[in-house]
Amino acid sequence: MSNAIPEPTAPVSDARRESGTTDPAASEPHLRRILTTPQLVAFGLAYVNLIGVFIFYGLATQMTQGMMALAFLIATLAMTLTALSYAALSRKFVGAGSVYTYVSKVIHPAPAFIIGWMVLLDYLILPLLGFVLIGLYMHQAVPVVSDWGWSMISLVLIVGLAIKGVSESAKVSLVATGVGVLFLLVFAGYLVTSIVSEGGPTAVFDLSGLFTVDALNNPDAGISGLLAATSILCLMFLGFDGITTFAEETRDPKRQVGRAVLWTCGISGTVFVLMSYLMQLAWPNAWLEMNNPDVASTELVLRIAGPAMNVIFTVIFIVGAVASALAGLSAGARILFSMGRDRVLPSVLGRVSPRFRTPVVSICVIGGIGVLALFGDLNSVASIVNFGALIAFMSVNVCVFVQFLFHERQRGTKAILRYGVLPVLGVAVNFALWISLDATAKLIGAGWFVLGVIVLAIVTRGFRKPVRTLSGF
Repeated sequence: MSNAIPEPTAPVSDARRESGTTDPAASEPHLRRILTTPQLVAFGLAYVNLIGVFIFYGLATQMTQGMMALAFLIATLAMTLTALSYAALSRKFVGAGSVYTYVSKVIHPAPAFIIGWMVLLDYLILPLLGFVLIGLYMHQAVPVVSDWGWSMISLVLIVGLAIKGVSESAKVSLVATGVGVLFLLVFAGYLVTSIVSEGGPTAVFDLSGLFTVDALNNPDAGISGLLAATSILCLMFLGFDGITTFAEETRDPKRQVGRAVLWTCGISGTVFVLMSYLMQLAWPNAWLEMNNPDVASTELVLRIAGPAMNVIFTVIFIVGAVASALAGLSAGARILFSMGRDRVLPSVLGRVSPRFRTPVVSICVIGGIGVLALFGDLNSVASIVNFGALIAFMSVNVCVFVQFLFHERQRGTKAILRYGVLPVLGVAVNFALWISLDATAKLIGAGWFVLGVIVLAIVTRGFRKPVRTLSGF
C-alpha cells in the first residue's frame, strides 16, 4: 500500500464553478473513491501478514501440546464475530472510522478516549515485538551476536529509518507479504509431501492435526492451555479492522467495507488453521522435541524442507519483521505526534524535525520503549499487545448491541440474532481470551488503564470540560 494521500477534490470555489451548483456539500473535501472489494481485501491481508502463522508456532504448540490448529480455529471464531460487528458499523457510519470513532459516536467520547488510550498501548508495544523477533531469528542465523544485541541493532536501524522518513516502507511490507504468501504455498507442498510419504494419502485427513483427547484431558494443556494460546494467537489477526479506515476511499463503502473485513478475516483464519494443521501432522511430537520454542519454526522448516529453504524462510521472515516494526513504529509515532499537537500529551511530542519533517521526539519515545526488548520475552510482549486489542474488539461488539437494539430499537428475530446474540457471543469469547492473558500483561494493562483515566481527568479539568477528540485515531 502506498503512503501517498489521495488528492482531495477542488476547493469550494472551483468545485462550485465547475459543477454549477451552490450545494454546501461541494465545499466538503473528500478522498477519491477508487478502491474495490478485492483491493480492500489485499490491503487487509497485507496488514495481517499471513506468514505470521510461524511466529508463535513453538509457543502455541507447547502450550496446547499440539493443538495449535484448534487454538487458531477458536481465534478465528472470535475474530469473525468481531468482524461481523465491524461490518455492521461500517455500513452505519460510512466515513473513515475505527473502534475509537465508533465508541465515540455510539456511546460517549469519554469511554472512547479510554478505548483509544488502550489501543495506543498496542501501537507503543507492537514495534517491541518486532525487535524481539528480529533478535531471536538473527541470533539463530548469526549466533556470534546475542539475541538482545541483534534487537538493539535493529532498534537503532529502524528508528533511524523512521526519523529519515522512509516513504517506501509500506511498499517493502507489501512485497514482503507477497513473497511470504508464495513461501506459504511452497512450504504447504513440502508439508503435504512429508505427511503422505510417512502415512499415505489418507494421512492428511487425521484429526490429530487439530486436537487429541490426551491433550484436552492433560492438566498441563487442556482448555486452559488452549485458551491461553488462543489469546496470544489473536495477535495474528490484528490489522483486519484497519480496512474500515479506507471507507472514504471505497467506491461503495456501505457494501464493500463490511464484505472486505469478513473476507480478510475468513481467508486469514482459513490459512492459519490449515497451515498449523499441516505443521502438526508433519511433526506430531514437536511440542516434546523442539529445542527452542521461540524459533521453533526454523526447526520445522529445516526438518521438512532442508537447509536451503530454511535460509530463504529466515530471510523472508526477518525482512517482513523489519518492515512490520518500521510501519508499527511510524504509526505509533503519528498517534503520539497527534496527541502532542492536540495538547492531550506533552506538546513536545507534537514537534516536527525541520530537517527530516518527521516527529523525531515521538519516534525516539517509542524507540526508548523498544529497549525493553532486552527484558521482554515473546509471550509477554504478545500478551501486552493483545490486552488492548481484545478490549477494542469487545468494545466494537458492544457498540453494535447499543446502536441497533437501543438507539434504533430494531426488533424481530433477525435483528435480535444479528445485533444481539452474535455481538454478545463476540464479547463473551473475547472476554474469555482476555482473562486468559498472562499476569504480566494484566498488570501492565491495568496500570495503563489507570494512567489513561488520570490523563482524561487532567485534559477535562476533573471531568468538567468536554472530552477532546483524539485526531490521531
